[in-house]
Amino acid sequence: MAVEAHHLLPLFASQLLGNQEIVSGIDQDQSNIHDMQLLGYAGPLLPLGDSSALLASENGGLYGKRPRESFSFIGEDFSSNVQQQLLHLDRLILNHVAKVTLALEERVKSLCVENQMWRELARSSEAVALALRADLERTLAATVKAQAAAAEDAESCCCGDSEEEARRACRCCGEREPEVLLLPCRHLCVCAACGPAVATCPVCDCRKNGSVLVNMS
Repeated sequence: MAVEAHHLLPLFASQLLGNQEIVSGIDQDQSNIHDMQLLGYAGPLLPLGDSSALLASENGGLYGKRPRESFSFIGEDFSSNVQQQLLHLDRLILNHVAKVTLALEERVKSLCVENQMWRELARSSEAVALALRADLERTLAATVKAQAAAAEDAESCCCGDSEEEARRACRCCGEREPEVLLLPCRHLCVCAACGPAVATCPVCDCRKNGSVLVNMS
């Protein structure tokens, strides 16, 4: 009997350990069920033997559905924020382009006005230059004319007496006074001694066809 009891002792110990593991597993399942009831879990309760199925369904419900919904909400929020940022950027670009365009238009207008002013100034300067040139030409012409008149007056003053004497002398000998009127030109230009010898008038080179002696005394 002692030998049989010695052989049955290990078998009883192993069976006792197995029963303890089963009891501890049942206690753990009951604790999990109690926690789920405290958290407000309203799903159907599974048998104690199906604790693995319960954990699988619990994990699938928590990590399969809710993260997808949260990810979809996060994606929608991110997309909305991106669209708002893009719209804001577009508005900034449009405002900048409008400001630059307005500044360029104002610059073009000012350049056009400045160009018109320079053109008018150039035209007025050209007109003034032409007027000054005309005045200068008239002044130079008047000066040249005055100088020529002064030279003629001086020459006439210096040579007037000699010319008068030359006109009163015979055109042939230049010594005696002219007394013969040549015909038909009627120039009184030769003296009585030279009159019969000339065939043409010494003044106009007209052929003489007659003469008249004029008494100058």
